[in-house]
Amino acid sequence: MSEHDGRAALIERSRVRLEEIDAALDRVGAGSYGRCEACGSAIGPDRLEVLPAARQCVDCAMRRPSKRW
Repeated sequence: MSEHDGRAALIERSRVRLEEIDAALDRVGAGSYGRCEACGSAIGPDRLEVLPAARQCVDCAMRRPSKRW
């Protein structure tokens, strides 16, 4: 991978991460932060500590095809 490709990949990961943070902040404002978007149950505090922008509880995240987390 060239240095340019590495920088482009880093920029893309940063862009995606910012989108995830923005979506998490929207959920805070809507009062749905910490609730699984798939089943509606609470997302455990340990998961939120590791992945503050998590959209799904561990059980639902494990059921879906792997993309990111």
